[in-house]
Amino acid sequence: MPFPSDIDYGRSLVTQMRGEPASAGVSSALTAGLTSAAGGALLARLLSDDPLKVALAALLAGGVGGTVGYMAGRSGQEAENSRLLALRRTGIDKPSDLEFIGKYPGLSYELTRNRRS
Repeated sequence: MPFPSDIDYGRSLVTQMRGEPASAGVSSALTAGLTSAAGGALLARLLSDDPLKVALAALLAGGVGGTVGYMAGRSGQEAENSRLLALRRTGIDKPSDLEFIGKYPGLSYELTRNRRS
């Protein structure tokens, strides 16, 4: 998980790093849709010289790619939010705790055990 440089050590990880699944899906859909549209147009151009067929292939490929990209971006952000909540349940809710575990992974059990008791 990338750790932002502008992290506030006084607030919890979940509050700071939790993302919105819908906005992550839209940004992923735009990227995947544009890439798919360009690929569909190039493939159609190789198969046909008709501009209408090229445009339709680009629209169809962009729509399919955008839909798949939205679903992938949304589920990826939901998984990230789930990981953050799982960290919170184990007692790791401060950025300093996460940095400590990154530096000393063997001591993570001790840290979470002491927090729960």
